[in-house]
Amino acid sequence: MSFRKYTSYKDSGIEWLGKVPAHWEVKPLKYLSHINNSVLSEGTDPDYEFDYVDIGSVSPELGIAKTERMKFASAPSRARRLVQEGDVIVSTVRTYLRAIAPIKGSAENLVVSTGFCVVSPRDELKSAYCSYLLQSTFFVETVVAQSVGVSYPATNASDIANIKIPLPNAKEQQKIAAFLDKETAQIDALIDEQTRLISLLREKRQAVISNAVTKGLNPNATMKDSGIEWIGKVPAHWEVKKLKYVCSRSGLYGANVAATHYQETGIRFLRTTDITDDGQIKKDGVFLPEELVRDYILNDGDILLSRSGTVGRSFLYQSKLHGPCAYAGYLVRFVPNPYTLPKYVFFFAKTHAFERFLRLMAISATIENVNADKYANAHLPAPPLEEQEEIADYLDRETEQIDALIEECEMAIGLLKERRTALISAAVTGAIDVRNVG
Repeated sequence: MSFRKYTSYKDSGIEWLGKVPAHWEVKPLKYLSHINNSVLSEGTDPDYEFDYVDIGSVSPELGIAKTERMKFASAPSRARRLVQEGDVIVSTVRTYLRAIAPIKGSAENLVVSTGFCVVSPRDELKSAYCSYLLQSTFFVETVVAQSVGVSYPATNASDIANIKIPLPNAKEQQKIAAFLDKETAQIDALIDEQTRLISLLREKRQAVISNAVTKGLNPNATMKDSGIEWIGKVPAHWEVKKLKYVCSRSGLYGANVAATHYQETGIRFLRTTDITDDGQIKKDGVFLPEELVRDYILNDGDILLSRSGTVGRSFLYQSKLHGPCAYAGYLVRFVPNPYTLPKYVFFFAKTHAFERFLRLMAISATIENVNADKYANAHLPAPPLEEQEEIADYLDRETEQIDALIEECEMAIGLLKERRTALISAAVTGAIDVRNVG
């Protein structure tokens, strides 16, 4: 859909904003809203319960994604800012996260972190328009640009209050907000469809892997009871062995190295947070001097399993793909023996059976934990090596196709999010005229 422009524009006087419609005003946010209007008193009843919103609970796409119920007596000291319907919260810390969200619906007993600047629009600035304006690229980039600090960039409420914003009249603000309500709802629905499709594709991926690794590729094979409840039946000619018996070395913990030693070159140091759910490693990471991790450098075919927090997350090390790597203490290393294909073990760690094993073994304390001994004693189907290779080749082909479809969906979501952001920014800055649109 193409949109008209306004008939005449003027210079806003703001580098980030550029030109705005000639009849619009440009005013500092502080003249159009109250900033951090209300806080919880330190004299609040210790038993007072409220729903708390921290910085990590807010995302650009979802707004407030979650809240945490707590009592004042046990709440962190930053849980103090009170909000009401129509407010907009803007993160003043870790501003690169773009944690900005409108307060919708009843805000009774809702408290947000002091890391947020709470913007309460006055009559001249309509709440619906304000919520979109403060999510626009123009506003977000202004907040990020004025932040100070590298690893923990932050700004303050007074700086946010001084940001000048474009201001059409009240009727036009309402028109813009209504247009964006309709358009973003349609885009969000498309994003939801793609997200659901990704979920279905991932379920299919796991089902394909599970069936091949535990049942084999021959649908007519004679089956037998594996003797392990969470594995079920396997082909009659297969064995079932513990992980430690299909490895030449097993249950090896990684290195514990302080973050002060991290550097930008050297040996890549893999931590649980560097490994994705689908067994890849993230592009960005940390490195260490070789002398600190010489005993923990990985060899081709080594399997890593996460033992805390992200229990069960697995990784197959391949030197040609990953370069020199060492691994951290919350990962456990297994070295398959010559009769066991590493990729087969890696695929086993993606099955429903392994997932059921983890549910049985995980110790629920502050975080889940499956130690090296528990992993080493996990049972897995052990077909002949030739059959392992056939299964791995088959799964490489099948998962490659599914992964390509998932990647297409993720690209579509990315483009939809870009369109959503661009549309909001164009409408609230007057780059397009939506007054007479539908």
